Amino acid sequence: MKILLIEDELGLAQSIIEYLS
Repeated sequence: MKILLIEDELGLAQSIIEYLS
């Protein structure tokens, strides 16, 4: 998952939102 590649918490949150959208 691309989400796991992001270290920043804010980036992580945004990635999850985009992934679920």
